[in-house]
Amino acid sequence: MTADADAGFKANGRVVRELTVTGTGISGTIKASSSNSQITVSPATLPAQGGTFTIVYTPTKASTSYVTIPVTISADNADAVTVNCKTKWSGKYPAGSLAVSATTFWMTADADAGFKSNGYVTRQFNVTGSGIIGEISVRSSDSQITVSPATLPAEGGTVTMTFTPTKSGTSYVTIPVYVSALNASQVTVNCKTKWSGRRYTKGVSGINDVETDVLADSTEYYTLQGVRVEAENLTPGLYIRRQGNTVTKVVIR
Repeated sequence: MTADADAGFKANGRVVRELTVTGTGISGTIKASSSNSQITVSPATLPAQGGTFTIVYTPTKASTSYVTIPVTISADNADAVTVNCKTKWSGKYPAGSLAVSATTFWMTADADAGFKSNGYVTRQFNVTGSGIIGEISVRSSDSQITVSPATLPAEGGTVTMTFTPTKSGTSYVTIPVYVSALNASQVTVNCKTKWSGRRYTKGVSGINDVETDVLADSTEYYTLQGVRVEAENLTPGLYIRRQGNTVTKVVIR
């Protein structure tokens, strides 16, 4: 069982062999067990008359010569039989590939450029894996960018990047996001980030947002955009006036 790209190594990182077992006069079931976690056998048992075991070699240790890993076939009323798996792995995986839908994203966290009321900007990209062994890993090089999910299945999927700025600046700063797999070249997605230092502040958005649990004789004024204005600071124009639970529009002249 030679686990090299040129000797039967599968794209999912393993070598598979089948073993047929015949039982005669067996009491109970026929069992199979491996002496090493690099070799697995399924099913774990066969009926008394026998059947086929599938032996899977998933290497974790490279070697320059063959290493014997025994698989033991046994039954309650028969002598055990040893099947020797001659295993070798050079440490090389067959090459896979990774592709992303875009390699550059502009993430400007300003009130006039997509900055959310809760303080972040999001972008998405798709990852496609071909011949990948195991999972695809996605990680950011800076805590201002988070990625979700951090791992994808071998075939790929969609990644959401969230930019939550903590450092303001006047020019764009590149924050790399890395997409990698065991047997593929790493792909870099560059996030061009900038934040002016301004954030949205959540205020009163309109009449429906004005609280009503106030004293009936209190009077408050708001602009049409929901910003509260003290009475002594009113200038001519149209306002929303709230008196207790009553809300009206008034013109200040």
